[in-house]
Amino acid sequence: MKYVGELYFEDDDIIKVDSFIVRSETEVVFSLVANWNGGKWSKSGGASFDGKSYITDIKPTVHVETGAKGPVSKITFSKVEENGKYLCIEGSWYENGESYFFEGDLEK
Repeated sequence: MKYVGELYFEDDDIIKVDSFIVRSETEVVFSLVANWNGGKWSKSGGASFDGKSYITDIKPTVHVETGAKGPVSKITFSKVEENGKYLCIEGSWYENGESYFFEGDLEK
């Protein structure tokens, strides 16, 4: 099932989720764009379950307007729970030695 919507960083910056799919109990795939640090940064790919969280590979983001590669980042989805027509998500975006918490509900 494909979910879409917005996730929110603690400082109210937005992550627009174009696609979030739970493929199995051990894998999710996603495509998203984060609005922050003076631009829109895209990241897509898969995340594997390590027994506690879904963890992405470590790759650079891409600046949407220019196509330039951005900082290397990793995303951890610590909560991925289906609740009716919603998918409740919590996680952290790791970049430049910093961690940024986000959360929100996506819709089918």
